[in-house]
Amino acid sequence: MMSRVTRRATPARPYGARAHPLPPEERRRHIIDVALAQVRRTGAMPSTRELAFAAEIAEGTLFRAFGTKDALQTAMISAVACPYTYRAAADAIPAGQPLRDTLLAITTLLWERFIEIFETLGPLGVFGPPPHGPHPGCPGDPPEPLGAAHFRAHTRRLLAPFEDELRVPVDELVDAMRYLCFAGSNRGITDGRLMAPDRIVALLLDGALSSHPPAGGLPAPPQSPQPAPHPSPLCSEASPC
Repeated sequence: MMSRVTRRATPARPYGARAHPLPPEERRRHIIDVALAQVRRTGAMPSTRELAFAAEIAEGTLFRAFGTKDALQTAMISAVACPYTYRAAADAIPAGQPLRDTLLAITTLLWERFIEIFETLGPLGVFGPPPHGPHPGCPGDPPEPLGAAHFRAHTRRLLAPFEDELRVPVDELVDAMRYLCFAGSNRGITDGRLMAPDRIVALLLDGALSSHPPAGGLPAPPQSPQPAPHPSPLCSEASPC
């Protein structure tokens, strides 16, 4: 099972305890990780007092690290939008696995990424493609605005070795996976019944037909004209998801 992409904050110490000193950049990253964990837990942006307590720092340290609460929130949004965490996890998927295992690993990473986006950006007041700006710990300098096209190209490389096993182009499989992950991880779209990664992979690879297709096999997919792009409010060519 792949490790989760989402960030995990260190549990808080007892009241009055303080964290060990950290270098400024690590301190800023720690504050962002704790703040995002709080947002996902409560569904709201914490107050600076609540955040300072959870991060085991003085409230003044919080303002010395970011200046203002708005600056902190901007850095949090950029951290969620950052595509590099997903990319690094995807690059770590072992080569040589069967297609189903590889696709499940990719789907799990993307599904968890969408859940993180849905659980954090709404409470932070972001309802469109989030901007990927500077934030602590980002390996991009300047941050690269990776969108759907970049995700497609990156994922294509992981699935290219299986091209001969597929009856559809790799890009079509990648797009279908992304659409199902987006919808299947959204509680509003699914009425709270999330579509788990293994079910997405089963639908992609096995389809909805019974195990006894008609004689002669399945027909070739029809060649239909491609519609004009219609960006989703949360996932588009400009979005990092």
